[in-house]
This record gives sequence, C-alpha cells and structure tokens, in this order.
Amino acid sequence: MTARSFYILTVLALLGLMSTGVGEAKPDGPFYPVKENGLWGYIDQTGTVVIKPRFEQAGDFSEGLARVKIGGRWAYLDQTLNIRIEPKFQDARDFSAGLAAVLFEGKWGYIDQKGKFVIVLEGKFKEVRDFSEGLAPVKIGEKWGYINPSGSVVIEPKFAYGEPFKHALARVKVGNLLAYLNKEGTLVWKAKE
Repeated sequence: MTARSFYILTVLALLGLMSTGVGEAKPDGPFYPVKENGLWGYIDQTGTVVIKPRFEQAGDFSEGLARVKIGGRWAYLDQTLNIRIEPKFQDARDFSAGLAAVLFEGKWGYIDQKGKFVIVLEGKFKEVRDFSEGLAPVKIGEKWGYINPSGSVVIEPKFAYGEPFKHALARVKVGNLLAYLNKEGTLVWKAKE
C-alpha cells in the first residue's frame, strides 16, 4: 500500500466516524439554567435545550462549573455537560477564585474544581461567602472575619456582618453601623451614629 492510499483510507475512515457521531465534540457552553414543570435543565445561546430539565435546582456556570441539585444533594456540572463533582453536599456555592464553599456533614469548607477539600472542614465556620479579591468573609461564632485561600484567618472576626471585597474594600457592620474595610483590616469609613 502506498503512502497516498494509506492517507486516503485514513481520511475516509475519519469521515465515516464523524458521520456516525463517534468522536464529535460535546458542546462547551455557555449554558443557561431553565425551569420547566418544577425541574431545571440548561439551554445554549440559541435557546436549544442541551440538558432536559431533570435537576431539583441549578445554578449559573461560574469558572466552568455549575452547581446542580440531585436527590437532595448538590453536585457540580462541567461545560461538557457531565457531572464533575458527585452529589454529596447539603449546600453549595458558586466557584470563585478556584474555590467553592460547600456544606458537608453539617460543616462548611471550600473545595477545588476537582472536589478536593482545600480548606478543611473544622466546624468553626457558621456561615461562609465566596472568595473575592483573595479573601472570603466567614462567620466564626457570632462575628464575621476574613480568611485567605489557605484557610487562615487574616482579618479577625469582629464584625456584625461582612460582605465580599469589591474594588479593594468590603462593606461590614460594626454594631448597627455600616462601614468599609480595607484588606489590611482597617476601617476606612464608618457611618456616624
């Protein structure tokens, strides 16, 4: 067999595989959650249903993953429309800065995009928020503080409430008053009583 004959046979074989659907790429987003008859699925930008509604709840894609609720537990779907992280969480948040807050066995922690716990569940976080600009607000006891992606507390919990950072400042409550905090933990503005 000549090299030219081998080339032609290879091209024909590949064309045959493509026409049967074998080897076709799966869609990779963006996708949008839609609800029909009490269940959630996803559509693409043209409005074509890419996942028929079958989830109890579904979130937007964030950093390539979307949280979906299956059998009362949260999982994460990737942009090839496959479950990447199995349903095992009581609650789950969107990914931000490569991490997602999850509630597992009654304790909050953070996982990476493979589902591995990066910030170990110690039960000390009563509530958590998403990471933004390298920090995440967490409630420890009755006060809010901030942790870094390794789970270390970098701004001590002393606020009645804390929001994620936006443009280098975070809105917090000191007592009943609103204030703004910088990443060093210093109040840069506080409402007057």
